[in-house]
Amino acid sequence: MQHLTRAVVESLHTSAPHRSPPHAGRRLGRSQVTRFDLLGQALASMGPAAVTVSVVSTSTRSGSPASFVIGFIVAVMITVGVALCLGALTSRIAASGSIYSYAFEAFGRRAALTAGAALLISYALVAISTTYKSGQSLAVMGDSIDFKDYDRSTGLILSACVGLCIIATLIIGVRRAFRVLIAAEVVALSGIVGMLLYSAFHDIGPIDVAMVAPTMQSAGSDFIGILLAAVFFGIRAISGYETVAFFGAEAERPLTSTTWAIRMSLCITLPLYILAAILGATGQADLVFVAYANPSDPAVPRALGTLMAMCLSITWAAIALGVLNAASRLIHAMSLDGNLPSRGAAVSRRFRTPFVAIIAVTTVVFSTGLITNTLDTSRSGLSGNEILLAQMTKIVIAVITVVCAMRVLRRIHELSVIVRVCGTFALVSLAIASIWYAIEASSAERLSAFLPSITIASVVAVLVSLLAGKPSAAENVSTSSTCRADLSDVLPTTMNLAQIQSDSPHREPK
Repeated sequence: MQHLTRAVVESLHTSAPHRSPPHAGRRLGRSQVTRFDLLGQALASMGPAAVTVSVVSTSTRSGSPASFVIGFIVAVMITVGVALCLGALTSRIAASGSIYSYAFEAFGRRAALTAGAALLISYALVAISTTYKSGQSLAVMGDSIDFKDYDRSTGLILSACVGLCIIATLIIGVRRAFRVLIAAEVVALSGIVGMLLYSAFHDIGPIDVAMVAPTMQSAGSDFIGILLAAVFFGIRAISGYETVAFFGAEAERPLTSTTWAIRMSLCITLPLYILAAILGATGQADLVFVAYANPSDPAVPRALGTLMAMCLSITWAAIALGVLNAASRLIHAMSLDGNLPSRGAAVSRRFRTPFVAIIAVTTVVFSTGLITNTLDTSRSGLSGNEILLAQMTKIVIAVITVVCAMRVLRRIHELSVIVRVCGTFALVSLAIASIWYAIEASSAERLSAFLPSITIASVVAVLVSLLAGKPSAAENVSTSSTCRADLSDVLPTTMNLAQIQSDSPHREPK
């Protein structure tokens, strides 16, 4: 033990060999993002204002409110389990990158490519849908005569304007983008919470969902079906907090700031979601539901309908900005690894942002969404199969997060009992939800989604089999400019522990 302590102390006074730091630290700059910036990124990607309204709408239309509330609480527990696994991992290797790099550290290049593909698909589909919805909400808010009689082309034009604003915000700097996200979420969330409180104390009487929102389908009345639907709804709705991992290397204190942002975002949003589910199930949020589904209803004050449209437009745009911000970092990382063209790794010297990756991802996403929504007038952001694909990719991302966290933490002997239990519970629950949704989507009522659901289920099965296998020897010894974490970032407490033991051998390590 004395020889080991002496060797560690000598290494503290020896200059470290030259090695490449993590990609974001070398190219994008370190110590430029605070923990509150990361919190803004997490909240923006989650879209708490939009999720709150969706929870109210779904619980109000549910034929069995109690089963919906129970199922949603189960989904919250699953989300907490996934977040605990991710938080435990980011507290050790937050500076090494994101879920993409965590997959590389855990299982090698194949798993990293699978994670990168799932993340890109999910973020692209979310950005297409939210940008379209932001423009439509702006059109609704801007029509001062009648909320229903607005031209659809106006919404598409406004969606294009929102896309241009997002591109400009992403390019001018990550800190400026985070400030915009924080301001947007504060405004949107304050408005939605205020409407919830106003609705709780202003009863408009019983409502007929078929008359208020004829285009919305009823959620049914089967207890088990609604419970499972609520579980899956919560899993796909309470997502986005994982995007903060893409900015760990740019944070002032990566190991603490990233984990703090993940936990704080869930502490802010999850109680609000549960409250919204309870208010919607008990009928105390009917005014919010009517203002969302049919703003021209006589029971809704015009100011309340305008406020709803404004808050939704802001939060939709913030979601698109948040996920595209993370997608640009992902493309930058994959370009450095050689999985994408190397041009995507270019960084602006003035703004320290991956401008090529930003322009590429935003151009593809916005042009695809604009063309498809222009050619097909029956669309409303995404088609049924695209929504199914987006939902299943979120399940894949959650599975990758849990499996990689448990694998890496076990490798460095940091896998606690709590993380193991939470991760196992989350994996089992995610498997049940995925199987049920695949069966439900392939039923006779949704025959058009049969082939995509089977395809996605097969992809999930292949992914699990790949992640369950052991990495090859080449993958164990291979290094990557993107995914290899610096020793000072991966084990920052090891050197401090050795110094403490050499100074005071009776002190217990923290």
